[in-house]
Amino acid sequence: FRNVKFIKSDIFKYKPDKKFDYILLDVPCSGLGTLSSKADLRWTKSENDIKMLSKLQFRMLEKASGWLSANGYLVYSTCTIENDEIEDVVSEFLSKHPEFQLENGNSSFIEPFNTTRGVYRSWAHKHGIGGGGFVRIRRKD
Repeated sequence: FRNVKFIKSDIFKYKPDKKFDYILLDVPCSGLGTLSSKADLRWTKSENDIKMLSKLQFRMLEKASGWLSANGYLVYSTCTIENDEIEDVVSEFLSKHPEFQLENGNSSFIEPFNTTRGVYRSWAHKHGIGGGGFVRIRRKD
């Protein structure tokens, strides 16, 4: 794809030379959406881990949002099922950044994963794939 740029960098050190129309931000997470294939996570993740991850996720979302062009879209994605790492991070971000809004996707492919306005989730027991969540955020400029 000529219109896709893959960036492998420390998000907090990366300095883009332009704004982006679309950003996929797949953040590090607890991975609790993969419990069906990684049962050991039940015993290796703690509530404190999730709190630390959600703080990191918020910082990453703030950083990446600064690279978004006017009317650009950012997809925030995780492989967890924890509200702390999806809805709570996004809600805090939107409350502090009124220039962004949550939007529904416009694809029939993702419609089965729609739970509430703009929040999409997959569940291993329901969809036959790992659990996770994502949202689509648009810069309103």
